[in-house]
Amino acid sequence: MISEDIKTLLETLKEYRHSEITHSVFQNGRMILSICYLEQDKSYKITYFENENIEFFKDKEVELVTLSIHNAIRNNEKKTYQLN
Repeated sequence: MISEDIKTLLETLKEYRHSEITHSVFQNGRMILSICYLEQDKSYKITYFENENIEFFKDKEVELVTLSIHNAIRNNEKKTYQLN
């Protein structure tokens, strides 16, 4: 997933905030994270499934959210590569 795709995803989640949409990211058949927009807090919530960590970002922090998602995907790719 490239940064522009992630930003578009974040904008879509915010735009449809009344719908409570959660987007899940899978790699190699495993869910590595999910992201949703919390209307009450005006924030994004990322849940990482490998370590069960949860991060919250204010809706103005789109660049930080994008970087966090991008890093999680890259880190998972590296782990997968090392296992093979």
